Amino acid sequence: MKKRVFFFVPYPRQGPSVRLRVEQFLPYLEAEGIGYKVRSFLTPSFYDILYKEGNALRKFLLFLFCFSRRLIDVIHALSYDTIFIHREAFPIGPPVFEAILFLCGKSIVFDYDDAIYLPSQGSSRIISFLKCPWKTNFIVRHSKFVIAGNEYLKEHARNLNPSIKVIPTSIDTDKYKKGEGPVAKENIVIGWIGSHTTQIFLKELEGVFTMLTSRYKNLAIHLVGSSPDIIKNERIVIKSWSLDT
Repeated sequence: MKKRVFFFVPYPRQGPSVRLRVEQFLPYLEAEGIGYKVRSFLTPSFYDILYKEGNALRKFLLFLFCFSRRLIDVIHALSYDTIFIHREAFPIGPPVFEAILFLCGKSIVFDYDDAIYLPSQGSSRIISFLKCPWKTNFIVRHSKFVIAGNEYLKEHARNLNPSIKVIPTSIDTDKYKKGEGPVAKENIVIGWIGSHTTQIFLKELEGVFTMLTSRYKNLAIHLVGSSPDIIKNERIVIKSWSLDT
């Protein structure tokens, strides 16, 4: 009977870490004859409106729906050999779902790629309280194995769990390849891809962007996924992010 892994992920494949830290490795499991199931807390429709203003009632109803799905996920996960938790099983509150899995004796692999054990920058005290960042340490301590995105995260977790390995967030080099030939020096583009949660760091670089675009006339800066008004500079191109492009 082949081994099976149940993946708890926070969001659908629109979320970059799910694509890069979970989905792109699934073919390797298949090649080894390992079965799996990937379950996101957020649905694609909920993810699309989560960070947009308004739709409060719809967001609340979708949250209740996702909560009920997560309860079912925990029940189904009990029949799997290994549980893989990417970041967290539930976005707010203490690690109740993780504790249930631990108490049921399940073998847990925990993966995290950010300092989610710290309060979120820019979040209100209420949001920070609800997020319960301390739960990351609880999950790390009780997991059979931990995967960290970098050495900094590994050092944090080392005192909590010695069974830890660094796997950096990487791209599929069969899909993304270095361009052939020399770079055209007449047109140079600096690109950034992020979201509303990380665009605050662009503001810190506004002076750098102004200096670069004034000094180098053949330079363009493309920001993908940021708000249209994040930085006022006619040489900066703002583009919407999409999974297709």
